[in-house]
Amino acid sequence: MDEDPPPILSRTKFSSFEENDTQISDRKFVERMKDEGLMTSDPILERFTTEIYDTLFRDEQELVENIKDNFQAIKEPNPGIEVVSPSKFTAFLSQHFSGFEGFVQDGILAIYESFQVYGNFPFPAPSTETRPGLTFEQFLRAVAFMWDTQPYYPQATSLTYESFMGGVGGMGGNLGPHHGHYITGRQRTQQDRRRLDFRALAVKMRNPQPPSNEEMKNAKISITYFKKFVPDEGFGDAHLQLEFADEEDERGVDVVDVLNVTFPESDDPMDAPPMLCSLRSIAAQLPKQLYLLYEMRIPYSKLFGLVKLLLLVQLKYFGNVESYFADQIEGLNASAKCIINGFTEGEDVRWEAFDEVVKRNLPAFFLGGLHHIARPFLSPQEDGDDDEDDEDDDSLLTFPSNHTSILTYPLLAQLHTFSPTRSDDISWNNLHLLQHHSKSSLLTISTLQASLQTYTKPTLLLLSGYEINPLTSAKTHVVVGALIRSPWTSKETEHPDDETRLWKTTLFQLAPVQRVYATRKEKHNPFPVLQANGIGIGREVDDAAMEADMGTTGLVIDKRLDRAVFEHGKGDGRNGAFEGFCPFGVGKEGIVRIEVGVLEVWGC
Repeated sequence: MDEDPPPILSRTKFSSFEENDTQISDRKFVERMKDEGLMTSDPILERFTTEIYDTLFRDEQELVENIKDNFQAIKEPNPGIEVVSPSKFTAFLSQHFSGFEGFVQDGILAIYESFQVYGNFPFPAPSTETRPGLTFEQFLRAVAFMWDTQPYYPQATSLTYESFMGGVGGMGGNLGPHHGHYITGRQRTQQDRRRLDFRALAVKMRNPQPPSNEEMKNAKISITYFKKFVPDEGFGDAHLQLEFADEEDERGVDVVDVLNVTFPESDDPMDAPPMLCSLRSIAAQLPKQLYLLYEMRIPYSKLFGLVKLLLLVQLKYFGNVESYFADQIEGLNASAKCIINGFTEGEDVRWEAFDEVVKRNLPAFFLGGLHHIARPFLSPQEDGDDDEDDEDDDSLLTFPSNHTSILTYPLLAQLHTFSPTRSDDISWNNLHLLQHHSKSSLLTISTLQASLQTYTKPTLLLLSGYEINPLTSAKTHVVVGALIRSPWTSKETEHPDDETRLWKTTLFQLAPVQRVYATRKEKHNPFPVLQANGIGIGREVDDAAMEADMGTTGLVIDKRLDRAVFEHGKGDGRNGAFEGFCPFGVGKEGIVRIEVGVLEVWGC
């Protein structure tokens, strides 16, 4: 079945048209609610708490009771307003990291500051000097944002307030923007969540520089307020969807979305949900975030502390954590540095870098890690040790019994930053080594072929070595690899039966900087080719691929398994099977030549 063509954005802004009677009536309806005192921040947040409860916890009343009990246990003992202070919050979470208190302290402080932002969303959190602590309602909302990617769901719908009029078949005449569908809700995106997480970590720059054109553009979001259908000339009865939008300050968009899900119900059954353009007028009168995205940066040290904490919680961290990972501090620090290197070369992180790097390199990291950190707040107070529960939770990592020099706990945690621990086709808790190659344990390409070409489950290819750079004598440690969901093949034109697995192959570099390359679903074959003359993923297996800069992302390993080339493709990677280079952080696009130390293939 053919997909509908994408909508066309009109060059005419919605705000350029005068209000018609329908809009005026709807706006007055919204203003009546304001006059009744229902559209200020306090009642809006009260209704928002109810909305979150209905969305997440209505069928999980025990979780709400656990949140209440934990709040009561860690609140300040002072009479009057009940709040959780930073010191109480830090002490509560730190007890779950026995032996790692110093390692996680900065990360836990970052989580507390994030709670302040989540708990006051969509309005600005109080300033550091005036905020008394977290009230229970703020605490509940913050836990919800930690526990779930999207704890509320704006109704992305449209209403036909006025039908198409005039002309033959009802499609002629003046179809101005007032003969069509008014939008009553916006579908929130993953980028909306990244904006929230960025604001939860960022602070205002002391000496902001004038914004670039890109930064000014990214401070706006295009919001569609009206749509209509117009004839598609030359295609018979076909029609195209034409949308009328305005560029809105991103700080007000979140307020409108919350107004959408918290708007008071009317006693009149004839009252329809308010239109976005009417809610916009109310949002403009409410508090909004103080600073634009380009006025803010995430401090390098804060992000580093949070990344260390989130890496640790990818592993089994509750209870007697030191018995698992007491010898892993150095490795966790190194993995955190590799992740941070993807954002920046030592500077504070701006929105554009955070948005793109989290989307590309860490799609499962922040939300998965925050979800795990929320667990103590939703657990029964009397337990005090969640380790037993974790044994039955396959979303927390267990380490394969026959681990090697490449696959360490920190490296496994890094893999989970872009491949969730819960996956439909990857069994992380059943990792098993298929083949191992090193200078002390040589493996031939023919042996590798024989074992892998009969293996049909997903595989993890890991390669550790040193960069070959004639310009320096320094040896840079490099780890690259691929998460391969399709079977291996010996022919570049051979497709597996299940092409949905084919397009899920992921190339990655984990050290000295983490970069992840997803498959582009185009004509090119991303699945792994294993031949007598070597291995190729996203690249042909030949001598030219080992020498030339092809301009596309790919990995080639020679037939002796002692040399490899990993190329970070140019631009958007449009000429290759994988995405191109993400233009932030340490390093640059182009070829990395590697002297192979260890090569492993794991079944999963």
